[in-house]
Parts: sequence; structure tokens; C-alpha cells
Amino acid sequence: MIETAHYRISEVWAEQNLPWPVGQSSEHKYPNLPAELRPLLTRSIDISTSDPIFAPLHQLIIEARRQNCTNVGAVWVTRKYTQHELANASLFHLAHIHEVNFTCGDHGTEYQSDEECPACGFGRTLIGSLKLPVKQMPKGIDLVWTQNRNQILCTSRFADTVIQAGLTGARFRAVIDTATNVVSNAWLQLEVPPDCLSLIPPSQCGDSFLNLDPSSKEITVMTSKAPTSPQKSWWMRLFSTSEITATNRNHVCPQHLYRGLRILTEAFVGQAEMADFMATRDRMGVLSYDITPSPLLLISPSAHKVLLEKKLLKGVRIEVGRMA
Repeated sequence: MIETAHYRISEVWAEQNLPWPVGQSSEHKYPNLPAELRPLLTRSIDISTSDPIFAPLHQLIIEARRQNCTNVGAVWVTRKYTQHELANASLFHLAHIHEVNFTCGDHGTEYQSDEECPACGFGRTLIGSLKLPVKQMPKGIDLVWTQNRNQILCTSRFADTVIQAGLTGARFRAVIDTATNVVSNAWLQLEVPPDCLSLIPPSQCGDSFLNLDPSSKEITVMTSKAPTSPQKSWWMRLFSTSEITATNRNHVCPQHLYRGLRILTEAFVGQAEMADFMATRDRMGVLSYDITPSPLLLISPSAHKVLLEKKLLKGVRIEVGRMA
């Protein structure tokens, strides 16, 4: 497995602070840029996490963020697997699914919140069926998240394939098309009960790759209907179009296994009874008016093979899951 860290930082900050000649400036794209606009330039650094420079580089950027430096921009990690690793994997983590820019709560979906945990949203339950604008659903994609990643939607083709292949662990619920107020023939809700798997070390969760402590007070979380924010955090620029607002909410709730905003490593899980679709008890993500932390979704090699052969994983980023 090749793991690569991708940094997007201020070119001026990089020139002043980095002792290594790494990355590429965006300056070549703007050869006639006035000097007063040079602070707008960025430097792209894509570096393997096995590179000797990676650890000191990452630590330098973390220290800059701790000093409230906003010029260090964004960082994310990608993982690329060999065919041998994929062929011998015992689990596959659906690390990212194509996302539509709404939640079903925006379109009339109702929830029961009387027993909801105020720290993490655990206990919020759906009343009736999800409601969504079918016309806004993407073409050529069979599996999507809404901005609330607890809301996983799939095409009828996806559901039919899972049922016909005899894959276990998934169930499907009807959704209501808000344009007609009747059950959609094209889309369904995919549900996977989050009671199969538990994350174990060396899995690591946190707020970001620059802030590994999910209980830190120096955080920013998403609110889908927030006013314009003075500054977007790096992870919001990468993962959502919503505005953000500062808060002191901790992103942990041990009672309900709320671990932070995201998983930062591969997903390592303990031994459990296998199904073809599985979800972790551990949850990650933000808490907002219609958004609650969600479990990780994993599938078996059998499910991966079937969905891959039927070309039902477009828009899905797959990582290998590790079972103890």
C-alpha cells in the first residue's frame, strides 16, 4: 500500500519556513502576477508517508497551526493498493461515497429527537420514509450520501443486484419523491445496522490530520444553515460546501462511541460475525440540525466482487479494511 499526504500551503509561508525544496508552486500558472498578489500563491506538496522528510514536514505544519497560522492550508491522505493486496483483503471500507449537496431534512423528512444525546445525536430516529428531490440525484451513480452520511441512497439497480446475489447485512427502504409525493421507483434508502464491528488499535480517529485530538477546544464544526463564516477551515474546504461556525463542542462521546470528525488511518476492526454489508458501532462526523455522526460502512470481498463486476461502485473510494 502506498500512502500519500497531500498538502496545499501558502507559497510565501513555504519559502520562509520550509528547509526542504519540496513541492511545486502555483506561480508558473501566473507568470505576470503583481508582487502584492504573491500571498495568494499556493504550493502543492504530494509526499509519501514513508519519505524521511514526511514526519518533520508534518510536525512543522502542525506546530504552525498550533500557533494559529492560517497559511498552512489543507492536508489530506490517499491510499493506493496493489492488485495482490486487493485480491487478499478480508474487508473493504467504503471510505467515501459520491455526495449530493442536500440532506433529506431539507425536504420534509421528519425525525424523533426526544431521546437524542445532545453531545452526539445518538437516539435520533427517522419517522416514516426519507423524502428527497429525485430530479437532483446524479446520473450514472448508484450509491450516494447526502450531507448527512447516515442517509445512504442507492438505485433500484443496486438493490436488485444485492438481493439477487444473496448478499447479507443490507436492507432497503422506500423513499418519497418530493416532486410527486409518492414512492420513488428509481431510488431507495440503504440501511446497514451499526452493530457488527468495533474499531480497534491501530485505528486512529480525530478532527483532522493537523489536529489528532477530537476533544480539543480549538475546533470548528459544520452547521448547514450557519451565517457566512469569517474563515473556512481546511477540512471544510475539502469535504463540504456548507458554511461553518466556531464552537467549543468536543467531538467525542464515549457513551455512544463518538470518536471524532473522521477516521485518519485505515479501518482496523475486531473479530466479528461476518456479513456482506457491515457498519461499525463507532461513529464519526459532525452534529448539526439534520446531520449526525455516522458509522463506517464496510463490505465483504464477495460484495466487493459483485458490485465491481456490475459497475455499481462509481464515485466510491475504496480502502482495505483490516480485521484482527
